[in-house]
Amino acid sequence: MSQNTYRLERIGPHNVLDLIPLYKGVFGKTVTSEFLQAKYDTRYLGKAWYGHLAYDQKDRPVAYYGAVPFALEIEGKRVIAAQSGDAMTLPGHNGQGLFTRLGEATDRLLEAEQLAFVYGFPNQNSHYGYTKKLHWQHEELMQRYTIPVATLPLEAVSRALSFLRKPYELWVNRCLPKAPETELSNSVIEGTYGGTARDTAFFKYKFFLHSRLSRIGGKLVWLKAEGGLLIGDVEQCNSEEFSQFLKALRRKAFWLGIPKITFQVSPGAPLDHLLKSHYPAYDSWAIGYKDYGSGLPLHRLRFTYGDLDTF
Repeated sequence: MSQNTYRLERIGPHNVLDLIPLYKGVFGKTVTSEFLQAKYDTRYLGKAWYGHLAYDQKDRPVAYYGAVPFALEIEGKRVIAAQSGDAMTLPGHNGQGLFTRLGEATDRLLEAEQLAFVYGFPNQNSHYGYTKKLHWQHEELMQRYTIPVATLPLEAVSRALSFLRKPYELWVNRCLPKAPETELSNSVIEGTYGGTARDTAFFKYKFFLHSRLSRIGGKLVWLKAEGGLLIGDVEQCNSEEFSQFLKALRRKAFWLGIPKITFQVSPGAPLDHLLKSHYPAYDSWAIGYKDYGSGLPLHRLRFTYGDLDTF
């Protein structure tokens, strides 16, 4: 099928529901209209709806490439950039150049609306497309730390048996009460290193994915219980405080019935140094970006798990 047989259209409130069959057909994931509106409506930043859908000759949505805007701080400057995510093409329409066409169209849109750059975390399947087709730069790999916990798999069972989901959520709320704080400073921002600007508006937006701020071992932590205990970030700690925090965190995972705790962090970040003294690190997603002429040292950006658009 020729590329010209596909029609491209910018994502917006009028067509965002066309993503529902794409999520289902590509990822096998059922999403709701509420989820899509919450994810892509980022008007709290004054910027929203970045991405393009491709439609076939019968006006059916067959592919998508999108980006979500976030504020970042680097060299004392606050800029709005976009994180690429949810690139998807239905089976039967691969190999038609849609990833490149949609990505290039979104690049033009982001640059025209004066976003500073686009960045993201390509996996091994998408790395080639981003670096070779969309000309991203790739500097580092996120570091993954996995902490095993000997416990009954209550969280996994609650996902498998729907009638247990609500009772388990109540148990999570009891074990992980939400902290009164409405924001957590980004642990990676220090000296000449930058990262995501996290204020109350940022967390209000991010909480639609069911993460939370809670206190564990005396430290404020951003986390979510979903396929493991996923740690978005932790309040700054010294080595002794972090050791005590880890002990308390493992106890929480035990009582929650979660056999795996996972951290993801940029190499060399404070949290990476703390974790490295306790557990082995494994290479994870690539950290990539494409500058739109900002002139900022993007190689000095750092990230944690919570910075992913899916956290």
